[in-house]
Amino acid sequence: MGPPLEKRRGDWQELEEEFQQLQETHKIYKQKLEELNSLQAACSSSIQKQKRGLQDFTKVPSYGVSVPLADERAAAAVDLKQPLSGLGLAAEKRLILR
Repeated sequence: MGPPLEKRRGDWQELEEEFQQLQETHKIYKQKLEELNSLQAACSSSIQKQKRGLQDFTKVPSYGVSVPLADERAAAAVDLKQPLSGLGLAAEKRLILR
């Protein structure tokens, strides 16, 4: 066996080792992908459940407890900003940035 044959065997062995590492990396990748898909499905399910719950909540009679509508919440936000006008611009910015 001459030097070229030994070099070829060494190259082949290096390729085999790299391929083994690639297979192991791919195995880990597949496991992580399956875990990610499972977590994503759980999150999607939870979000859908929350949406249904919120929709059901808005349909239930309030029995004297009112749930503010979007317009009412916007009006309340405007009402909250009015007292800030007396504080001055610098104080208002500090409160808004919090």
